[in-house]
Amino acid sequence: MSQPENESVPTPQPPAPAPASPVAPVVVKSGGKGLGTFALVLAVLGLGASGFLFVQGQNLLKRQEIQFDQKINQAALGESQNAALLADAGRKLQDNEALIKQLQSDMQTQQAEAAANNRALQELLKTRSDWVVDEAEAALNLAGQQLVIADNVPAAVAVLEGMDARLARFEQPQLLPLKQAVSADLAKLRQRPFTDTANATLRLSRLEAAVGALPLLADSSLRPPQAAAPAVVSPNDPWWRQAWNRTLGGLKGMVEIRRLNSTDALLMSPEQAFYVRENLRLHLLSARVALMQRQNDIYQNDLAASENAVRQYFDAATPAAQSWLREIAQLKAIQPGSGNVGDSLSASLKAIADYRQQRQGEMLGQPETASEAAASQPAAPVSVPAPASQPTPAASAPALPAPAQASAARKGIES
Repeated sequence: MSQPENESVPTPQPPAPAPASPVAPVVVKSGGKGLGTFALVLAVLGLGASGFLFVQGQNLLKRQEIQFDQKINQAALGESQNAALLADAGRKLQDNEALIKQLQSDMQTQQAEAAANNRALQELLKTRSDWVVDEAEAALNLAGQQLVIADNVPAAVAVLEGMDARLARFEQPQLLPLKQAVSADLAKLRQRPFTDTANATLRLSRLEAAVGALPLLADSSLRPPQAAAPAVVSPNDPWWRQAWNRTLGGLKGMVEIRRLNSTDALLMSPEQAFYVRENLRLHLLSARVALMQRQNDIYQNDLAASENAVRQYFDAATPAAQSWLREIAQLKAIQPGSGNVGDSLSASLKAIADYRQQRQGEMLGQPETASEAAASQPAAPVSVPAPASQPTPAASAPALPAPAQASAARKGIES
């Protein structure tokens, strides 16, 4: 291709400098500053937002703390109010309990007064026959004590005789069954065997003290025999007869024959002899206790055991042992507790119980008779007053018994 003519040939020029390198850095620097500014602004905004949020959180936390404290204070105030209410309710309950106790004590006092008044009324309603029956009951109690404690029949007979003489002075027909019962019990007591317990006890004590003086069979058997009396030799007899008599008398003194029914008595040692005497004393002591308790079987068994022991281990041929055995035989004839004490006064006690039951029925029938008599009378005309004022509810309400009053008062206090 041809170039135009007027176009000159380009002269070689120095090489143009390369594009200035600072242009790009300028562009880079200008964009980094904006980004840094933007980042700085964002950081400032974020820091501000964080600070704002922190302040808001602190304020919220403070408000929540204040609200929590207020609630705690309100709860404490409520607890104090509840405690005050509870203490007030406790005081009221104590006051109510004290009032109830006072009402109960008043009710008990009224009941005691009513019982005392009833007893006083019963005493006022007593007749002369009632007083005599009371005296008879006291006398029967005394006689029963004498029979039960000491089996003292004479004392009981004396008491019944005095009561019979006392009842004989009254002629009331209602006392006739009691008179007959007392006479029957008196006759029964007079026929009852009497045991002198005090005398029998003293006799047993004397026998117990005399045990130490009783000779044992072994002592009597082992005692050396008494020297035989020398044979009487007549001077007129011949010499051989005199010699024979002397020899025969010497042979009789050398040999002694005895009969023993028990060989155990000869084999006792001194210690065994001591225990034999103590055992005999224990039998006598048991017999004395059984006598005071009126146990006839034990009493008879102990006396029989004592008698057998004396006959077996002691020398019954001696005067001391024979006297001891005679005393035992007399004591065995006593029969303690042979009569039934419970039936001795049963008729009199039953008569008194029947009399009291009859009198109680009569006293209960008297109010009914009075009410029937009052009901049989004609009713008197009643004048109706003018309705000037209405009766109060308290006056018109019927009277409540004491328990009902107490329950009503308790309900009023609780309300």
